[in-house]
Amino acid sequence: SSVEERKREKFRKEREVMMKASEQLFRRRPKSVGKYPTAATSQLTQSISPSDVVKPMFDVTWGPLIGTLSQVLEMAHDERSISLCLHGFVYSIRISSHSGMSLARDTFV
Repeated sequence: SSVEERKREKFRKEREVMMKASEQLFRRRPKSVGKYPTAATSQLTQSISPSDVVKPMFDVTWGPLIGTLSQVLEMAHDERSISLCLHGFVYSIRISSHSGMSLARDTFV
């Protein structure tokens, strides 16, 4: 049906956007030489805060995450699934707040 086709097309486009964003993040990542990290990459690893790593990943995933949590919450009938979804919302609000992502935070709230 045309509704199904539109859903598939939206999903395909969203996946392409996420893949491009991920590729850009990987390209900006410093490359370590050899099997073991050098002193330079070791220093870089120690100077990166967790929020610097989490924010780009969450920026790519928060849209699909809110859709998934909402869908599961709407369809769930057992307490465990509902609890996991609500915890997902809480942690997503926390991550977006700590990362200064007001659009994501407001959307989750």
